[in-house]
Amino acid sequence: MRSYITENLINSSASALKLIAENIEMDLKSIKQFEHWCSTSGEFSEINNESGRNENFNLYEKLIGEVRILRATPFIRRVIISNKESNNFIQLTSASSAPVTQYNIGRFRGLSNENLTSFCYDPFFPQSEGYVLPMNFKIYDKNGKQNGSWGYIALDSSIILSHFKDYRTDDVVFISLGGRTYKLEKGILSKGVDSEISQAKQIVVCPILEGKINLSISLSRLIFKRLRDFFIHLLLLFGVGLYFLGFGIKATLSKVVTVPVSKLQKQLDRVASGNFAPNPGIEWDDEFGDIGKGLNNLSKSVNSLMISKVEDEKKRQQLEYKILQNQINPHFLYNTLNSIKWMATIQNAVGIAEMVTSLARLLKNISKTSNALVSLGEELSLLDDYFVILQYRYGGAISMEKQIDENLKDALIPRFTLQPLLENAIFHGIEPTGNAGSISLKIQKLSNGIIEINLTDNGRGMDAEQIKEILYQDENDSQKNNSGSGLFKSMGILNVQKRIKYEYGSQYGLSIVSEKNKYTTVKVNIPYKKSEVNADA
Repeated sequence: MRSYITENLINSSASALKLIAENIEMDLKSIKQFEHWCSTSGEFSEINNESGRNENFNLYEKLIGEVRILRATPFIRRVIISNKESNNFIQLTSASSAPVTQYNIGRFRGLSNENLTSFCYDPFFPQSEGYVLPMNFKIYDKNGKQNGSWGYIALDSSIILSHFKDYRTDDVVFISLGGRTYKLEKGILSKGVDSEISQAKQIVVCPILEGKINLSISLSRLIFKRLRDFFIHLLLLFGVGLYFLGFGIKATLSKVVTVPVSKLQKQLDRVASGNFAPNPGIEWDDEFGDIGKGLNNLSKSVNSLMISKVEDEKKRQQLEYKILQNQINPHFLYNTLNSIKWMATIQNAVGIAEMVTSLARLLKNISKTSNALVSLGEELSLLDDYFVILQYRYGGAISMEKQIDENLKDALIPRFTLQPLLENAIFHGIEPTGNAGSISLKIQKLSNGIIEINLTDNGRGMDAEQIKEILYQDENDSQKNNSGSGLFKSMGILNVQKRIKYEYGSQYGLSIVSEKNKYTTVKVNIPYKKSEVNADA
């Protein structure tokens, strides 16, 4: 408790002393600015014997004008600005001062080195007027040169002492300046106390003008004891009162605020976790109850909105998927059947059985189910049937090599993902070249759990602009560019891209790497999800 009170007293004294020091420093800075103006303005460098009375009078008027606007004007006893020989000068002074003439101005010689470094008596004031704080400075012309002119300002000691008039009178204040220390005790300033300040205890120090003047306070034992006893009794009384007051406030707040707020907070946590069930227990007959009712109504509205939004999104995706899924070009079916007819006529039925079987399985897979996802094994079987048809159509001029991880055949993939890619590779990649072509299909699982499908053809390839047009064309362009005779032509690359993003999200889908007249690789990335029914079954 003693340590706390001591520290508290020191802190309070330091705060008070700092406030006093700041006020003193503002007054002194005001004087320093005035001194700087007198010294460097160049107005007073021309004071000499040849100066006319009118010119000196103008300088006197300027000096008075500057003094009147100072913050510390009441503390200025005297201002003198003189030439080098001290035989021509102007002065401002208070009424009680003796006149300064060119015959007695030499009395200032003893103060020539004093500049806020000591309290002393002004030789032209009676000692009953008290101490002054002298300031001496040099006068420069407008070119910054010094011709020996000088200035003197006598500041009343009250510029420092007056700020302590409302301070505790029992404390001893030490004022240190210019290597000298003065003591201010009960309003009386005394000199020669350097040893006394070194022996004082509980000193609080505050510098002024970057340490040119230091204020120190020695806390008296009497004040310390009185304040200590006072604060001890006050703290005891305050502690007892605060205990009972706090107990009553706690009980009241717990009932009126804490409990309702706690329940509202729990309800908010439930809503944040996705539980939008209303809680009738938070609907009281007060302001918190109104908040509870609003929270319940908000929960109901959000829940209804989310359910409606989810249902609408499911319906929209199902509708779009069915539209995309049903985009099969009947013209290609006609061409395929026509090819079978002519094969039967020309080739004496060789290959008809295989082609018809493949086409039958293909059509069965298309129409038998509306499931969005199938196993990779089923998708590959469908791809094989489709490739048989294309091989017969192109007279065996195309070949396909497959590298497939057998462990991935039970993975789920959107239906009709691979067939449009194969058709696109043949119709747009290989067929325009007029040469035989080869296709490579590689399916693997990456370390991050993503299935990567790469389908590469050795066709004519494409440039970056064509790739961009294929992957990012708008609806009208997609309908125009996807029209044609292929079985999956209307379910082209953009169609596959859309269905993958609908199913898995925007981070999955297609990318294309191609080099003109060399190759095209379509890369598909989908997450690995295992089918409940084994693909081989």
